[in-house]
Amino acid sequence: MGRRRTDAIRVVVVAAAVGGLVTALALIGLGAAAGVELARVGGGATAAADVRAIYRDASPAVVAVSADGRTGSGFLIDGDDHVVTNAHVVGDEDEVVVSLGGRRVGAHVRGVEPSVDLAVLELDVPAGDVRPLAFAESAGLRVGDPVVAIGAPFGLQGSLSSGIVSGLRRQIDSPNGFAITGVIQTDAALNPGNSGGPVLDLSGRVIGVATQIATEGGRNEGIGFAVPSDVVRRTALAIIDTGRAGLPYLGIVGQDVPDGVRLEGVLSSGPATGILRREDVIVSLDGAPVASNAGLAAELAGHGPGDVVEVGVRRGDRTIELRVTLIPRPAEGP
Repeated sequence: MGRRRTDAIRVVVVAAAVGGLVTALALIGLGAAAGVELARVGGGATAAADVRAIYRDASPAVVAVSADGRTGSGFLIDGDDHVVTNAHVVGDEDEVVVSLGGRRVGAHVRGVEPSVDLAVLELDVPAGDVRPLAFAESAGLRVGDPVVAIGAPFGLQGSLSSGIVSGLRRQIDSPNGFAITGVIQTDAALNPGNSGGPVLDLSGRVIGVATQIATEGGRNEGIGFAVPSDVVRRTALAIIDTGRAGLPYLGIVGQDVPDGVRLEGVLSSGPATGILRREDVIVSLDGAPVASNAGLAAELAGHGPGDVVEVGVRRGDRTIELRVTLIPRPAEGP
């Protein structure tokens, strides 16, 4: 997909350099587990005892990441010592330093996908008995659901904040100019250094990865954004498998409308040139209904470059099916 212009609000990347501050809080592991897990979003009471339990169980898997003067957060996702963080935290580095359980260890950057602001690290040493975090299905989230965030704001590793899901299906710009759609908005406090850390439901499952804040003064103002777990999980699995996400590209600029995605433009560099037209409304992909940019991105995620897809389009007073061959996503957005 292409990007769509967002409102004129100043969005500041959360993991701006914070001077490399790192505190060595000792975190205790809770038993080894293998495989990237998946579970539905869980509910539960919001009592302080429940939040403390989430922190006790989840915080050992949350790390601080240092890369060329930048600091951020990340978290262990499987029993093979893979850690997810933000692409903008690692930048162009191939090697970073991770603080895990009071230890500072090296990590190799397995792969980066800046168009969704995600990166996967491989620890140079085993994580030991630290239990990785499981993913929830972010598609099941509702506005008002309680959430907690764990990370290293300003280098203060093991910091906890709590709040609610303030909004869904937001759109923000990625580091390389593509639109990240389906983004989760939360009022849980996110600050520089939280980037790459998990946002969790009350079952302790990851529903998103903290990535940006909206601010007018560079400080937390209660508007934070997280890349949804459905995007994080499939991107991380692809990077672990091949070293790259291999995301497909349709090359359109779309606007959500009540019953689909109206095209504001078809990019000349994309595969849909001469096939799709401005003002077309995409209503399906390979027969699956499409109701939004986020829905279109989710359907495209099941495909790779070279795949031929059937795009259902409402054009004027008729609906037609058009075939488009997807290409690899470019290095830079439109």
